Amino acid sequence: MSDAATAARECARRIDALVLWLGLAPARKEQGCFKPLNPTRADRRPGSFVIYGAGHAKAGGWVDFATGDKGDAFD
Repeated sequence: MSDAATAARECARRIDALVLWLGLAPARKEQGCFKPLNPTRADRRPGSFVIYGAGHAKAGGWVDFATGDKGDAFD
């Protein structure tokens, strides 16, 4: 397994703490997801960018519904 895959897996294991440490979300999840504003674009609407938290089937992943971009915790 590559170093990037290992890093992504470890980030996913700690996704809740990572999201909060980065200041990307409120202190609680909604339906297993964090819904911060996307820090990489002029996002004005919470919910268009989602980070899947621990316990979610897609934990560590994220998706920007406004742009179609998606990735994992390492991205």
